[in-house]
Formats: sequence, structure tokens, C-alpha cells
Amino acid sequence: MLATISPAYENYEETISTLRYADQAKKIVNHAVINEDEPGNIIRELRNEIDLLRKELADAKAEKSAEKLNAEIKENEKLMQTITKNWQERIAETDKISKVKKQKKIFIQKKSFLCF
Repeated sequence: MLATISPAYENYEETISTLRYADQAKKIVNHAVINEDEPGNIIRELRNEIDLLRKELADAKAEKSAEKLNAEIKENEKLMQTITKNWQERIAETDKISKVKKQKKIFIQKKSFLCF
């Protein structure tokens, strides 16, 4: 609201009246209410409940999905451990073979050195 007043003494009564009216208007508080009949109100409440139930269902599905994912993760971790062990065993075998080859090479070099 906009209240216009005059600084002139001649309009003193009108200015005071305007300020009183503006003060009264400032104190008015409106509350918006949906104008809805009983069936419309019930329908709105049921729709809200349906939305809530859909969210709960989605959350329940997400929890089951999370459980399935956790099970898959554990299974994959076990598989990775098995693969890692296999690789570690292969690396150990390769190291053994390379050590044996080096020893044979050294032995052959020593043998050939002794022959001369």
C-alpha cells in the first residue's frame, strides 16, 4: 500500500486520516485457503498418500538393489583375491625359473672357464 500525504498545514486533518487508515491497513493479515469441497479434499489426500507410498516402494527397491550390489561386490572381491593369488604364484614360479636359469648360466660359464 502507498499512502500519500501533504506537508501543508491546510491538509493536516486529511494527512492524519490517511496515516490512521494506513496503520489500520498495515495490521490486516490475510490467510489463503484452498476452496475445495470434501471429495476434492479426500482425492488430494489420497494422491499425497499414493506419492508417499511410491517413494517408500522406490526406497525399498533401492535397498534391495544395494543388497544385491553389496553381494556382487563381495563376490568380485573374492574373485579378485583368487586372481591375485594366481598371479602371485605365477610370479613366484617365474622368479624361481629365472634363478635356476641364472644359476645354470653361471655354472656353464664357470665350467667353460675351467676348461680353458
